[in-house]
Amino acid sequence: MLIGKDFDKIEFSFLGLELLEPNAFIGDLIILITALFLASKLRKFDLSNPFFKNWTYFFLFFGFGMFLGGVGHLMFNYFGFYGKYIPWLMGIWAVYFIEKAMISLIKNNYKAFLNKVILFKLFLFISLEVLVFCFLNMSEDHSIG
Repeated sequence: MLIGKDFDKIEFSFLGLELLEPNAFIGDLIILITALFLASKLRKFDLSNPFFKNWTYFFLFFGFGMFLGGVGHLMFNYFGFYGKYIPWLMGIWAVYFIEKAMISLIKNNYKAFLNKVILFKLFLFISLEVLVFCFLNMSEDHSIG
């Protein structure tokens, strides 16, 4: 057992491609299927209601973001860290939609203020993430992303 160290990445060849971490891809594919199933279940409700609409957006962004993250792991030898940028940004958007869904339940005067706060947070964290992409070398420490 390795304590304090990463396990070696699982490598395999398929159709002439040198691929990595099929376990991450399979797990993320399962999450995509689950998210699509849950989003389809929400279609039974009134999607003009912001609560159900934003939960649907959350499941779609979360599911497809995870799937693209699995593809980024699988194709790391070809895309490097660039294959993880879109999934990381989609994760920020997913959080925004779930916050928006929960704020839609509030019945008092703070609703408009909280919507401005989460919109500010969305742009702040997307901006910070893009700055990380542009100015930091993630090959030294990928947890920075």
